[in-house]
Amino acid sequence: MRILISLITILTLAGGAFGGVYVAGGGADYQVSYPDDWYRVPHGEVRYFLDMQGLDDSSFSYDAVFAQNSNKSFFEGPYLFLCSSPDDSVDESWTDTLLKVMTEEYGRDYIEGSLTEDTGQFINDQPVYDKSLSAIAILIPIETASGKKLLFDVRKIYDRGLAVFLCYMPDNMKDATIPVFLDILNSFVSGGTADAADGDIKIVDVSAKNRMPSWLIIVIIAVIIMIAAIFLRKKK
Repeated sequence: MRILISLITILTLAGGAFGGVYVAGGGADYQVSYPDDWYRVPHGEVRYFLDMQGLDDSSFSYDAVFAQNSNKSFFEGPYLFLCSSPDDSVDESWTDTLLKVMTEEYGRDYIEGSLTEDTGQFINDQPVYDKSLSAIAILIPIETASGKKLLFDVRKIYDRGLAVFLCYMPDNMKDATIPVFLDILNSFVSGGTADAADGDIKIVDVSAKNRMPSWLIIVIIAVIIMIAAIFLRKKK
């Protein structure tokens, strides 16, 4: 029985999500923190999802995908595609260009507001610009195969280029999820670990290859339960 308990404990830890810090290397060179009850989605699961949308790596490039803990597919709950476009030519003109692109893309002038917390300023199809963060966000209702969702599209200029946060959530989870997305946005640090605030951020990100697939965990747990049942039956 001790062995059984130990195995279940190990599997629980292997399958659980670990919060931490994601560091984007290369030209992007930034980091963001994500909550303890979120995890970095393995590449295989993202690949499957993109295939369903008719997309591939050549048509849609991303740095990482994060999702809230769930026993369902990651895209059925809140999730975040984190993308970036590194560029050495960032200057003040980028802000004007970004604001122009966003207002033209969504057909509505932006308003100035705060992206540090949700104060009710996020109305569907209304761009909100936060000058202090050099970021603009818009909330858009969308229809998907799994039902109605909201896209919280955030684009942030930083000294190494443009970071894009494509945040998706079921429409009935808006109030609980937008503050989480804003926390992730506000954790953004340019320069990766080298410029981390106070130098006290520990990197505990779990890569896809280190995370056991959920289907395998279920199979192994089922086998363990069967073995335990047989063991108890023989003991009787």
